[in-house]
Amino acid sequence: MDEAAWQERVAHIQATHDKLYPVSKLLQDGEVQMAMDRLNYLASREVVSLEDRWLVYQYRAMCYREMGEKDKCLACLWESVHSLEGQPLFAQKKAYGLLIFMLYEIGVPDLQLRNISFGFEAVNRQAQWYVHDKASHSRHEKIRIGYIATHFNENVISWFAIQLLAAYDRSRFEVYCYCYEKERTDKVALFIGSHVKKFYMAPYDLHTPPDIMAHQIYEDGIDILFDLMGHAEKSLGLMAAAFKPAPVQITGIGFMGTSGLSAVDYFLGDVYCDPEGLNEEDFREEILRLPHSHFCYTPSERALQVGRSYRPKRQGEEILLASFANVRKLTPQIIGLWSRILRRLPQARFLIRSSGTINSFYLRRIKNEFYEQGITQERLMFENPDLDYYDRYVDVDLLLDSYPYVGGATTCDALYMGVPMISLYGNRHGTRFGYSLLMNTGLEELTAKNEDEYVEKAVALANDTELLAALHEQIPQMFRRSPVMDAAGYLQDVQALYERIWQRWLSD
Repeated sequence: MDEAAWQERVAHIQATHDKLYPVSKLLQDGEVQMAMDRLNYLASREVVSLEDRWLVYQYRAMCYREMGEKDKCLACLWESVHSLEGQPLFAQKKAYGLLIFMLYEIGVPDLQLRNISFGFEAVNRQAQWYVHDKASHSRHEKIRIGYIATHFNENVISWFAIQLLAAYDRSRFEVYCYCYEKERTDKVALFIGSHVKKFYMAPYDLHTPPDIMAHQIYEDGIDILFDLMGHAEKSLGLMAAAFKPAPVQITGIGFMGTSGLSAVDYFLGDVYCDPEGLNEEDFREEILRLPHSHFCYTPSERALQVGRSYRPKRQGEEILLASFANVRKLTPQIIGLWSRILRRLPQARFLIRSSGTINSFYLRRIKNEFYEQGITQERLMFENPDLDYYDRYVDVDLLLDSYPYVGGATTCDALYMGVPMISLYGNRHGTRFGYSLLMNTGLEELTAKNEDEYVEKAVALANDTELLAALHEQIPQMFRRSPVMDAAGYLQDVQALYERIWQRWLSD
């Protein structure tokens, strides 16, 4: 397709988005049923042409996702991926990435997840790889590390990566950042920009497909490209990585599994999430295992400003259990486990403080699932996110991790605030974040290898008010002394890893 034809196609797609804007606006306002009704009306009146039905499937998937109808959401995404008429390849890749993300959210069997994840290679079939000359790369005085993410503003990924972006060894490395933003407005992005060699931004739209980002990375002569987002946030970094703009490429930290791309060489893991022989077949990449944690937690300013004031509970006094996970992680499986725990603890109430807004559809579904398990509404508390959520940790006696999409940042926040947490783990990398964080903190007794152990450990700890009080007292210092908050040790391990894989490429 020549440039004029492409621009005409882009203009047509933008016009279709404009027609569907009322649907987006209703979704933003939490009016999910009205959004679906509006979409169905527009489709029935043929306001959207047949060649744009892929876009209707995507909007319908967004509606079903907000309704908590995950199976219908997946079905619509599948239809969108396979509706090729009029659909740019860029849009197809984005839909396929969201499909993979949704599979992790739902918790499908390992083999199904693996096969569909590896299928991301096929939708990147037109991403022709760049050729890299070892002689020109070996002339670099320092190893050039490029980090790519959707945003580098104040968000979870920035806090996990901030040490890599600001405290690296400047005598050995140059750091470049690549993201999809129009401007750096928030103070975290400004801080990161002041510590790196280059901070490149490309607005996210159809006018700037991922090959433009890949070309910039290639032109900058990046030696090692690290995609921090995986299939979170529209898979934008992986779409650029599919062109192989750097000779060595890594993914990890911000996503729960493989990129599915042969263009990505390595996946960053650790000895607890990815012990030898456990889950290699789930990855197209070679797993790089850090000796402690593949996370390095840096608390935000808000966390630093909150004082701890936990009040020990007396035997028989009301206990507050909690989950701070996004409500999209709450599957029938984990609600069933939480209900088993609540039935055994008549003195307990349960707080669900979501990291994402709880709309009326999700609220109704979750309440119904608890009710079917014998848990009445009076024992449940639901709260939407706000900027003061760290203060709420002070009130919590015991946190219960979600499963199979477990917590990462929320687990770190809880441990930093001194709240003990029970975490169930499986074999997949993404089910073992809580296990890794607790093992690194010296809290192996709070991990559970199966559902029964998860329930029994939660019930026993909630009934032991003296142990609860002792853990609240001890955990903050244990976590601060752990490898998860040892920035210097983490950087030493990661930078040694960079040098090892770089020398491997040069000598291969």
